Amino acid sequence: MQTEKRFISYFIAAAAALMLAACAPTETDEDEPLLDSDETPLEDYWTLEHAVDPQYPEQALEDGVEGRVTVHATIGRDGRVEEVAIVELVPDETFAEPVVEAVMEYRYEPTEANEDRRPMVTQLSFEFSPDQFED
Repeated sequence: MQTEKRFISYFIAAAAALMLAACAPTETDEDEPLLDSDETPLEDYWTLEHAVDPQYPEQALEDGVEGRVTVHATIGRDGRVEEVAIVELVPDETFAEPVVEAVMEYRYEPTEANEDRRPMVTQLSFEFSPDQFED
């Protein structure tokens, strides 16, 4: 019985240590700052391979609401968007969710200059106007 308790204690301690190690940032992540498209052109490091247009909210379209959303998107080493931060919403949050959902579907491929697949933050803007849907 005593041996079983000691084994369980060691097992729990080992599992906790592994979980903490998995959550800790790597030295590379800390030492290597994100590239910023304000300072470095996006196209020098990443090429957009897949984009999704945000959906116009049905009620906003019916009401003739126009808008603009600007976001910062963080492109991870795998070319997927890891995070979307809203920078500007006009007139309000009406268009925020469709933009975030669409941008999270974006996929990028690294250029030859980005062999090490450095993550990058880029700014994207979206305009919404009911005129886009007139026949």
